[in-house]
Amino acid sequence: MTQIDFYVLGESAGQDLENLACRLAEKALHAGSRIYFCCRDQAQLEQLDQLLWSWRASSFLPHTLELTDERCPIHLGMGTPPDHHQDILINLSGQIPEGYQRFERILELVPAEHGAREASRKNWGHYRDRGYPLHKHDMN
Repeated sequence: MTQIDFYVLGESAGQDLENLACRLAEKALHAGSRIYFCCRDQAQLEQLDQLLWSWRASSFLPHTLELTDERCPIHLGMGTPPDHHQDILINLSGQIPEGYQRFERILELVPAEHGAREASRKNWGHYRDRGYPLHKHDMN
């Protein structure tokens, strides 16, 4: 069954959602996982694309926007994940992603803004009502 982790940013966390997403992706990649980022819009997708290339001064996180490229371990998109991904879905969209059930883990990233937290509460309820194991991580 899919495990779902909510990473909640505090106002004093000193980091933004995209940097947290890169940290989590780097950890998952080193563990051998394939990752799909579900972005909320084109602007976020482009920002994350640039950030992944320059994530660390000594390295980058290999990724693609081409959802049909099965060789790349990290994919970025705004909709339904590619069929060849089943490990980790990092959800930045604020919505319940299509096809989430097939992933081993979903990482829901929750920004500090009140409106975004409301959307995350709805997502929590959606998963809870379906019996998924939920974990909350406060990033303060």
